[in-house]
Amino acid sequence: MSVKRSQRGVPAPRLLSSFLSSLLLIGIWTTLSIYIVVQPYSINAQELNKVRPIACEFIPEPGSPVEVTLAKTELDLDPFDAPLDARMYVTYRNVSGRGIDAVKFRIRFTDAQQQDRGTFHGPDGFPLSPGAERTARWKHEKIDPRTVGMKVRVLQVKFADGSIWQSSKMQELPSSQQGGSQQGGGQEGAASPSDNTGASQPAQSQPSGNSQPLFP
Repeated sequence: MSVKRSQRGVPAPRLLSSFLSSLLLIGIWTTLSIYIVVQPYSINAQELNKVRPIACEFIPEPGSPVEVTLAKTELDLDPFDAPLDARMYVTYRNVSGRGIDAVKFRIRFTDAQQQDRGTFHGPDGFPLSPGAERTARWKHEKIDPRTVGMKVRVLQVKFADGSIWQSSKMQELPSSQQGGSQQGGGQEGAASPSDNTGASQPAQSQPSGNSQPLFP
């Protein structure tokens, strides 16, 4: 029985096996080279994007057509562990019997002594039927380095028919920040016992210019 040989006298099966082995070695070498080059950059990227979660608390209010079911905040840190910005995620539910078109939240950062370290308003415009849930996302810059917690409450709700519910905390804001003159079902002058923000906080401590929606 004769064995088919190539033009150079090497058996064809052996030649094919040698060729495949060479391809395998080239593939392994290429993969290792890419890993060696890319790995340091991946480590550096992880070091530059450190994240620290902070405690979150929802402050409910009687009569609010919206309730927060989940709140999460993460601080992006620089190499010295100083906060660069905050990414906030608030999941809320329409607990009323009417459709809503938009919700505005008040988000307040606090330090270890529960003192105000920055407040802003987070609006979210999205139609929500009764019982439905949605997660709103924002990104806020210029975070006080003493921030260790966040409190969130529903400030305004716009119904599908155009009417507006407003929290009692709207009484603390100047008319230029209220965003509407209609009064809703919020309790006049009432505040939840767990809300340590207090009505004595000056309105000018509530900047809102540095916040922006955060999309996945």
